[in-house]
Amino acid sequence: MKNKLFILLVTTTILTSCNSDSGTAGNYAASLEVPKTPEQLRAELKQQEQATPTEYLSADGTYRENFWGDKLKIKCTIHNKATLASYKDIIVRVRFFTKTKTELGAKEYTIYEIVNANSDKTVDLKIDTYQNVATIGWDVVSATALN
Repeated sequence: MKNKLFILLVTTTILTSCNSDSGTAGNYAASLEVPKTPEQLRAELKQQEQATPTEYLSADGTYRENFWGDKLKIKCTIHNKATLASYKDIIVRVRFFTKTKTELGAKEYTIYEIVNANSDKTVDLKIDTYQNVATIGWDVVSATALN
């Protein structure tokens, strides 16, 4: 009787240890997932950058009135901080403000230039202005990603 009890105890211990190892084997198989290649990672990053151009594009610069005060000359610099994506046909919204910071209006202008990844592009804009404009501001509202 003692032999049967001993065999039963040993068998149970072996089966229990086998079951706990199978969980570990399952985790081991899951950890053997094939890592992505550098090319696949770059393709994913480029796709993400192309999908959201306004997260990577910004604009700043300087401006001045012309002699008659009816036009503004803007020297606008577009900054592209994307690692891989280049953009074209960038739309910049120019906003016009009074000296009390009330917005008088806004106009959008398309810049038909290509801004490569990790680079800047400076363009000159000559635009009509509103009466009583004290300051202006501008920002990028959209762009088309190059493939």
